[in-house]
Amino acid sequence: MIRKQSQKGFTIIEVVLVLAIAALIFLIVFLAVPALQRSQRDTQRRSDVGRLVTSVTNYVGNHQGSLPTTVDAAYLNKYLRVNTDKFSDPRLGDYNITAGVNTTTPAASATFNGASANGVMFYKAGSVCAADGTFTATGAGSRSFAVSIVLESNDIYCQDS
Repeated sequence: MIRKQSQKGFTIIEVVLVLAIAALIFLIVFLAVPALQRSQRDTQRRSDVGRLVTSVTNYVGNHQGSLPTTVDAAYLNKYLRVNTDKFSDPRLGDYNITAGVNTTTPAASATFNGASANGVMFYKAGSVCAADGTFTATGAGSRSFAVSIVLESNDIYCQDS
């Protein structure tokens, strides 16, 4: 009588198939995680712009309706930092805030990696946000102001009072 031996284990094709599926899963994860991190940092930047807008609104309320002409370290320490709270870019450190009447805005072609846009918030009194994220004086009142920033997604985010 002939006896058949049953072999236990995996064939080479099964092993290769499992490795290919695992490699595909790792590839998807490694592509998705950096995009999620960029999105999270951009969300933080949008939130920080909102914090700056709120702080300027508080300043206006405390100073008989006058807008701050500069947003410097003293202003940030008084209106934005509480105890150990930080007001800084999640990737680049402290924000560089360009403020004043003649403040330029990031151009629509500005990129996050461009030297002029890295971690810079733009504040301008007497302005509102235009559709492209830049500042315009059209429709702005004497107590109007706008704040914008270039995001890692290379969009310009602008918020006004």
